[in-house]
Amino acid sequence: MRIIAKNHDYYDVIQRMGSDPTIIYLRKPVDVKLPTRSWSVFDNQDLPYLSVNPEMFRPFRVDSGVVGFCGQIHPFIKITWTVGIERHDNYFYDFDLFDDWAKTNLSPKRYTKISEVRISRFSRRRKFVLDQIREFFATSMKKEWQKYFDEHPLFIAYNSYRSTTLHYNDELKSVEFFKVFDAPTAFQMLAMYMANQAIPQKDMPKVPDKLNAESHGFDKYSFRKDKADPARKSK
Repeated sequence: MRIIAKNHDYYDVIQRMGSDPTIIYLRKPVDVKLPTRSWSVFDNQDLPYLSVNPEMFRPFRVDSGVVGFCGQIHPFIKITWTVGIERHDNYFYDFDLFDDWAKTNLSPKRYTKISEVRISRFSRRRKFVLDQIREFFATSMKKEWQKYFDEHPLFIAYNSYRSTTLHYNDELKSVEFFKVFDAPTAFQMLAMYMANQAIPQKDMPKVPDKLNAESHGFDKYSFRKDKADPARKSK
């Protein structure tokens, strides 16, 4: 696969190792804003959404979002903190890793809050904050979201309460996506995805079991002895 882009991403280096030049990925950034959500109803087609009380994670800032990659959805949480005038970011795509970070970096009191305090006393489902985060990471791809990959193989979307913007063909290194797929794997997945998009794969026709067996040289006598055929009787 040949990548045409002004920006550089972490998996681009794999092009030097040889690839199919007939497959071209024009990685031009495009922003698409999704319809504004209702105040009271969240459409099932909305991408995974996470809302947490920022006070529970102080002095850290918690943001969340989603990476769409080759027909897959990968929710992430971004942790931001400052040391002096330096800003630091850390991205998590796995609940267990995030939980380990929280146990290590949050005070025992704050960790108890997110693991034992309800999201809201008015919430119908009465989830704990940590349970909500666990469900966010466990979100799997839905058929309704496949339309977001109709024209582009990847996007980054940051969670927003009222609306979401899909940043297509954005730099995956900016959200540390190499924690999910290393450079060779990401490049290979993109190449295969782009090839399949250029030549859509057709479903294999279902062959009846009888016809499939006969095509391999088997008949009705292959797996049993027929009493009507003397030649097949044991001597």
